Amino acid sequence: MVNDISGTLMGYNKKPIAGGKVILINNKLGFARDTVTDANGRFKFGNLLITNGVDFTIRGTTAKNGKHLKTLVDEIKKPAIIANANIGDVNADMLSLVKASVDNNLKQDMELEKYGIQSQRQLREVKIRAAKKRGFDAGITENQADEVFRPDAGMPCATLKECLEEMFKSRILFIQQEALNCGMVWLPKVRGANDYYVVMIDKELIVDPCDYQSFILDSTANINKIYPVHESPAIEAMALGAANLNRIGGKPAPVLSIFTKNGAWRTSDDPSIVYYTPKGYDYTKEFYSPKYDAKNQPQAADLRSTIYWNPRVLTRSVGRARVSYFNSDQTGTYRVTIEGINADGQLARQVYRYRVQ
Repeated sequence: MVNDISGTLMGYNKKPIAGGKVILINNKLGFARDTVTDANGRFKFGNLLITNGVDFTIRGTTAKNGKHLKTLVDEIKKPAIIANANIGDVNADMLSLVKASVDNNLKQDMELEKYGIQSQRQLREVKIRAAKKRGFDAGITENQADEVFRPDAGMPCATLKECLEEMFKSRILFIQQEALNCGMVWLPKVRGANDYYVVMIDKELIVDPCDYQSFILDSTANINKIYPVHESPAIEAMALGAANLNRIGGKPAPVLSIFTKNGAWRTSDDPSIVYYTPKGYDYTKEFYSPKYDAKNQPQAADLRSTIYWNPRVLTRSVGRARVSYFNSDQTGTYRVTIEGINADGQLARQVYRYRVQ
């Protein structure tokens, strides 16, 4: 996980910029910090608590606010792989595990229905047999797009990514992944599916994810319209054309076609500005844990298969912690897995079992 962001300001002559000014910004959070480079052109922002999905703009200038330089951010080094002191306990018999889980869920549903608690009903399968008819023209036209978006300067979103995900409520969802050549990148994905868009800018220019990061993390001031296509393989194939980006099985990829106002999106690139998306900490999630007392005794049997999960147990100075939970009404062997991490990033894991009769 990233707690520090560091890098170098480098002139076009490949010499470091000493005394340069660097600012770290997140417009959505209203966060800004600044620093000055040392004699080697190095800068560092330390003691940051970064959650997953937070991206930053890093802008560098010379001491006199000159922009003819490059802002280079250090690549986060992956931890070394060492011998694992923990004993593996993976159960490879997946069929029996899945069957036990399904049987237990059915048993729990029947128990809840007995007391009128279960309100869920399984619907019968519905098959869609019709398909929407589409026309064909050169390029993607508005009537061929599955969605049409026209950014407006008055919209309260700072970036194209934010507009598509939150303001427009589109079917486009950005997923963070690691690219081979440029580290962590945001990839547009069809919401509710496993398909990733191919990004096309100004009708025919297919852009690599490493190249369009600054574009989607910048404002929408230079964007005229956006045409996503994810329903028609024929229109997708027509848009991709000779690019030969068809996936395995012959099915083409969805296309996210973006049109700029001036038709020259690369003119807005500024090497002094870097859009940086580190891999941060995930938010802890709340897990339901029943609270039983004399006034609130349940009628239905408790047949939970997962008894207790807590992602934020803190140990004291001596490394000890105490948790309390209720077992289910099922007898048998219970398996406990304890996993932790210390302040230095070292991992620990222990598995043990106890029996309830």
